Amino acid sequence: MAAAAEPVFSTTETRPGTIETDRKRISTVVVDDSETFLQVVCELLELDPLVDVVARADKGGEAIETVLKLKPDMILMDVHMPYLDGLTLAWFFGQRLPSARVVLMSTDNTPELRDACADSGAWDFVHKENFRQEFRATLERVSHETERQ
Repeated sequence: MAAAAEPVFSTTETRPGTIETDRKRISTVVVDDSETFLQVVCELLELDPLVDVVARADKGGEAIETVLKLKPDMILMDVHMPYLDGLTLAWFFGQRLPSARVVLMSTDNTPELRDACADSGAWDFVHKENFRQEFRATLERVSHETERQ
C-alpha cells in the first residue's frame, strides 16, 4: 500500500475568513442609514481578510461619536443620509481625523456627485450598485496607504 501524500498548503492563496498575517487589517467604521444595506455591507466586509469592521452607525451623530472614539483607518459612509449627510461628515472627519480614509458611497453615480465627494475631502467614492467590483481596488489602495504609516 502506497503512503498517503502529504497535503500541500499554499502560502499565497487567501480565502474569505482567513487573515493574511503579513498585512495590517484596516479598522473600519461603516455608516449608512439603510439598515439592510448596512447589514449586507458589514457581512461582506467581515469576510475580507484586510478589513476589521470595528463599528457601524446608522446616523451622522452616532458616526461622529464612534469615529472620534475609535479613530479607524477607514470610514465607509453613505452620501445621502438625513440630518448629517456624508459630504458634511467627510469634510468634518478630514478636519478632525486627517489620517482616516473617508470612502463615500451612493446609488447616485453622476459626475456632479463624484465632484462633490472629491470637494468634500473624501478619499474615494464607490457606486453602491457596483460595490463588490469597485470596492476591492479602493481597499487595496487604502491597505497600501495604511502600511506606509
